[in-house]
Amino acid sequence: MMTHIHRRSLVAISIAFVGLACAPPSTGGPVPPPAPTSPAPVGSEGKGGAGAIAQAATSVTSSTGQATPVDGTSGAGGANSTSHSTKTVLLIPGTAITGDYFDTMAARLMADGFQPRVFVPPDLFTDSLALGAQRIADEVTATLAATGEDRVHIVAECDGGVATRYYVEVLGGAAHVDQMVTFVSAHHGTITSPIGQVVTGWQAMSDITPGSPFLEQLNSIPFPTGLKMTSIYTCHDEFISPYQTSVVDGATNVLFCQHYIAHLDGFWDSVVYARILAALRGEGASAPTQY
Repeated sequence: MMTHIHRRSLVAISIAFVGLACAPPSTGGPVPPPAPTSPAPVGSEGKGGAGAIAQAATSVTSSTGQATPVDGTSGAGGANSTSHSTKTVLLIPGTAITGDYFDTMAARLMADGFQPRVFVPPDLFTDSLALGAQRIADEVTATLAATGEDRVHIVAECDGGVATRYYVEVLGGAAHVDQMVTFVSAHHGTITSPIGQVVTGWQAMSDITPGSPFLEQLNSIPFPTGLKMTSIYTCHDEFISPYQTSVVDGATNVLFCQHYIAHLDGFWDSVVYARILAALRGEGASAPTQY
């Protein structure tokens, strides 16, 4: 059986071959998740342990794009329960990335007292990212109605993060978001996207081309007052270039360079998770910005 690392390596090679940002190889289908492994404990800072994590069930997202709550037994109120009032965390993957990629993070979040919901739109963020942002807006509205909360946390990867930023900045969603965390998101575009657009024909690839009308609109808007955003990125990113494209004025920008992570590793890496958890708990101001 192909190992976890071998599967991840093949996915990375396939994506790099066609020069896409966070999209699949030229087959046009979704990127399959790596072989499942037990997530490692986060550490000794009061984070979820391996035992609690192992109790969590696999997250599933419907083909209609409706977010699916992740079931498990280690929800809010446990030993590691967050004291923050917002419990719901909307997990949003990038272009052509399936919801399974968030299984490890969702399990950790449940162990730490949050209620994760995985949202994957029906087009997997291959259509216009403005349309993806509207779908995020609709999902946030539905989630708040279901939970009774005033706001949600959002953790979004790659193009999912760019679409989320469009939602909060252009569509006015900032009032409904508590903590917003993006990781490896090309907020100013990536020079690899034109190749991806030629190969796939996806509008999302055009949207994240530097200087696109979508990005010009997004980056011309002042950063919303009071928005609590963290952008996590890596100098070892093999898919988006330059890696500094993830830096957003007004956000807390967190660089991983000495601690090695590749583009997809943020889904599983325990150090990345610990930094995300700090943001969700409102402790990001005292957390490091370089790793």
